[in-house]
Amino acid sequence: MNRSGDRQLNRALHTITLIRMRLDPATKTYVARRISDCLKRAVCRQLFKILERSERTPEISSEPLDAI
Repeated sequence: MNRSGDRQLNRALHTITLIRMRLDPATKTYVARRISDCLKRAVCRQLFKILERSERTPEISSEPLDAI
């Protein structure tokens, strides 16, 4: 499981994982859910950054100053 561990074991686990992702329905469901969660998290992070930036920058009004 770690980079400096048993290379043969790491390779075997990787191969098993790839095969299960292709063939096992439970693994396919798990992977789809994890990808969905990851994408939702990425979208939330992007939206938060956009909102955070918009709060920091002052809004420029198109109305004349005497109308305010």
